[in-house]
Amino acid sequence: MSIYKFVNNFRTILSASITNTQTTITLTSVAGLPAIAAGEKYSLSISDITHIEEVTVTDDAGSPTLTVSRNVDSRGAFAFASVSIVEMRPTST
Repeated sequence: MSIYKFVNNFRTILSASITNTQTTITLTSVAGLPAIAAGEKYSLSISDITHIEEVTVTDDAGSPTLTVSRNVDSRGAFAFASVSIVEMRPTST
């Protein structure tokens, strides 16, 4: 069973473009993202002017390069240019 982790209002950008099949993404900053251990994961949204895609981060290795699962919401995996927005937006009350 996986444990999902969350943070409020995280936002950064891709530091390099990605293809629609790529399973690693590199961010300009990971400050504020939760650390994950075996069996833990979190979701991020990647967006540009045309598409939005949810990805699940399965390994962060403490670096800006994250291992992700693509097409997790079955709406498709898309290519994104560098500087596309990456967010985690849940908010607690």
